[in-house]
Amino acid sequence: MFRLFLIFFIHFVIFSCNNNKTSSQLQKYFYEKKPEIDLLLSNLKKDSILDSLFRISPDSGLPKIKDLYPKEYKILQNCGFLHASSHVNAFAKGTRWYYFETNWPSDFPIFLSYNTIKTYDSSERKKGFYRKDQYLNEWWGLGDGFQMLRLVKTID
Repeated sequence: MFRLFLIFFIHFVIFSCNNNKTSSQLQKYFYEKKPEIDLLLSNLKKDSILDSLFRISPDSGLPKIKDLYPKEYKILQNCGFLHASSHVNAFAKGTRWYYFETNWPSDFPIFLSYNTIKTYDSSERKKGFYRKDQYLNEWWGLGDGFQMLRLVKTID
């Protein structure tokens, strides 16, 4: 009887420790954080100095804005962003797209990208879009120019 209890207890602990979210839960989390993300993006579009601080490689971490832009830095922290960067669009010169790596609870890293300019992947940003590739990477269109990616394996 004790062994049965011990086995049950171990399985309970293992499964209850898994805090990873489903794709639906991650999307819901995004929509909860969206007002803060929208405010950050609005400020980036209005303030060229702030935006210039985001012109770093996607794996550089967070831009050094804590002292100059404490409100925006707090948004990055509150939204669970590990990396944030701004990039030139290939088309529509002078426009930018934004890339965020999150610390959201998932089996694999979760990334967000934002671009409202019509590009080859515009349809992939529409709410309801879903794609899964041969590496099991998954993309979800979140609407308003947002896309979420669960990166299982980097594409060669």
